[in-house]
Amino acid sequence: MNIPKILTLLLATIFIHCNARTKLFNKYPFDKGGYAIVGLLSPSDSNDLQIKLGEFYTDDIKVLNDFKKEWVFSKKSPMYACGYHYSIFVTHNGTILESFELNLNCNVIATDYGYFYFDTKDFRNSKTD
Repeated sequence: MNIPKILTLLLATIFIHCNARTKLFNKYPFDKGGYAIVGLLSPSDSNDLQIKLGEFYTDDIKVLNDFKKEWVFSKKSPMYACGYHYSIFVTHNGTILESFELNLNCNVIATDYGYFYFDTKDFRNSKTD
């Protein structure tokens, strides 16, 4: 391989890595039914949005697909030493498949894929009723 080809491959790899997007719910076929997203309150510092929303549950396929569409993350976040406002669970027929932790004050969602910046508008825009 010559230098220009190696450089092109290197730049393409960097571009792909920098633009990687984590789609938290992409692997779940919500349209098949039986799925739910549950948000349980976790003890943390006070947050107005958490107080307003409280705990939530949805098995509505349209809402689940809205979550799938909207909750896509690319901006990594440092791991903060703050608690979490929500533990969010993905379930199928009552079995927990995956969970995430969400802090609305630090704007971070902790996942098995890493820590990501979480814009609270993503939470406000997700219809949970």
